[in-house]
Amino acid sequence: MLQISDFCFFCLSGSGKTSYCRKMKEYLSNKFGLENVKVVNLDPGNDVLPFKVDVDISELITVSDVMDRLKLGPNGALLYCMDFIEENFDEFLIKQIESAVENANTKQPCWILFDMPGQVSNVNNFCCQILIHDLW
Repeated sequence: MLQISDFCFFCLSGSGKTSYCRKMKEYLSNKFGLENVKVVNLDPGNDVLPFKVDVDISELITVSDVMDRLKLGPNGALLYCMDFIEENFDEFLIKQIESAVENANTKQPCWILFDMPGQVSNVNNFCCQILIHDLW
């Protein structure tokens, strides 16, 4: 049976969450193998990543697309995205994560690193709390 350990990174925008995820992936991959370390980008505002992630929410929705289509500002678009992610959680996110860990070595723990949006208002947002609850 696969043992999954996960980390969810919350911090202010621009504080280095994505860089930390990249470095943590390198560190854990050296220890447990690349197939046992996955990064999930749950920030729909971070659609240009400096490294390849295993699951990217921007394949489903991005803040810039919502701003263009619905004529919302960045905060309203981010809140819309979080609600949209919640509505499509099982259909998109859970399936993507299950697929990402499919080839993990069951003799080692599998690490899933979640890179979250940095806007403090979203950390307290109800839909973000539901996402965290559904992940665990």
